[in-house]
Amino acid sequence: MKRFVVAGVALALLGSLAYAQNYPNAPRPAPLVGTTALAPVEPASGSTPLMLSLIAPVQVPQATWDVKGLRLNILYGDCREMLGLDLGVAGRSREARALQINVLNMTETLKGLQIGVINYTHTAVGVQIGLVNIIADKDWAFLPIINASF
Repeated sequence: MKRFVVAGVALALLGSLAYAQNYPNAPRPAPLVGTTALAPVEPASGSTPLMLSLIAPVQVPQATWDVKGLRLNILYGDCREMLGLDLGVAGRSREARALQINVLNMTETLKGLQIGVINYTHTAVGVQIGLVNIIADKDWAFLPIINASF
């Protein structure tokens, strides 16, 4: 008798689950892509003291965040604003008030020092040290070894 009750309850639960899945007007929850039910969803932007990037967009936090501290670029990292120390293979930011030490440094606005093989910025108040140094808004945009704008 006990088996029949357990089997009946299990059958009723499965039936109600199947009905709920196929109910046409039921609101459906958003799928949890890339997260688990226990992981909090991070905001779209903000500020963080540490960013770890494998290759953008595989980075924590997302590229829409500002970094005020340390950014480690294992391959390639991207952020809005970089204030502090930027280390790795390749790094990109909209604005950098930082010491950037990467093989490739790219930023729109630089206020600081870029050390790398290739350094690019649109505007700068700072120094670039590397094989290829480009400050786009200068008369002499490209200079090897060292480039500066103040």
